[in-house]
Amino acid sequence: MSYIKLYYDEDSHPKTRYPQQLIDHLCGRFSLEQGGKVLEVGCGRGDFLHAFQSRGFECSAVDIESRPDSLNKDISFATVNMEMEKLPYDDDSFDVVFTKSVLEHMRNYDHFISECKRVLCADGTLIVMTPDWVTCHPIFYADHTHIHPYTQESLNKLLRFHNLCIITCEQFIQYPTVWHNPFLKVVCRILQCFGPVRKMRKSSFFRWSRELILLAAAKKMP
Repeated sequence: MSYIKLYYDEDSHPKTRYPQQLIDHLCGRFSLEQGGKVLEVGCGRGDFLHAFQSRGFECSAVDIESRPDSLNKDISFATVNMEMEKLPYDDDSFDVVFTKSVLEHMRNYDHFISECKRVLCADGTLIVMTPDWVTCHPIFYADHTHIHPYTQESLNKLLRFHNLCIITCEQFIQYPTVWHNPFLKVVCRILQCFGPVRKMRKSSFFRWSRELILLAAAKKMP
């Protein structure tokens, strides 16, 4: 069975507006210009690429699995073992490299980040999202393919080790209402004092107030 079918089938993970909301938020926050070239490393079903595409980006994708049927036909795709193989693109090919919930699967994380940096244009933006160990450790290994957990400090150091200029490296609340209503962050901080995580998953607000993801954005300097 494939990873996508096991963990992200549409019965257990139906398609929602969240990918579009997240990409809209990231584009605004990091001033990602429409018309640029985006590579998603570890694209899964392609939900986030479709969101980038809807904003006018030229999109490409790689994944360790074969091309998903759900991926739009005009998105270029390559199957790559991202721990040991080079990405099949020239240096300085993309304005944005985006990867979400992939880095934690990598043993060879240095190769992974090095390749993301190599294909990124000078002054391009690398966006990395990975589970926050501090708030997610009770459920981190519920995914049997998770290998390497990260904290803000360790993710920050990994990107700095590869001479990337950090824009932000933070604990990020995956609940769109909070992005537009900053006062709700106070409520979320209070909820983060409660747990364990598993017992709070039935309510999406309680769950995503407690299960944070790390969001890092960095520039490749000329």
